[in-house]
Amino acid sequence: MARAIDSSDVVRGGLDNSFGVAGKVYLYEDTKKIRLQSRSVFILPDGQILCAASSDELQSTYLVMLDSRGVVNNSFGENGLSRFKLSDFFPGGELAQPYSLKFDTVLQKFVMGFYVSEQDYSRKTGLAKFDLNGRLDPSF
Repeated sequence: MARAIDSSDVVRGGLDNSFGVAGKVYLYEDTKKIRLQSRSVFILPDGQILCAASSDELQSTYLVMLDSRGVVNNSFGENGLSRFKLSDFFPGGELAQPYSLKFDTVLQKFVMGFYVSEQDYSRKTGLAKFDLNGRLDPSF
């Protein structure tokens, strides 16, 4: 049921308590109950929120789709998340850390910027493209 928002309900800079749980969303790797570190978010025109995240513990990078209320969209990827190891493309590198997300409206694809740290503390940057369900686009 929709309700009108009274200006007294809104506190400038305050949490939106209708989002997630008390205004916050924590991302977890569902099978292992390990918390993910959200690195970048992109709000789609329909209000959905795409989150790029990573887990140092699992050495994996993730895309997670939330609806506008902060609830995981289970129809995206596998049970709401897409897991991959971009660092596998950079032998000797550490975990791929996402830092940017964009949406290509023409091709209907997501593009993620990421970096991989090397043993000598240098960084290699890259881009990865994903379809609307969070699958890596091998044609990119």
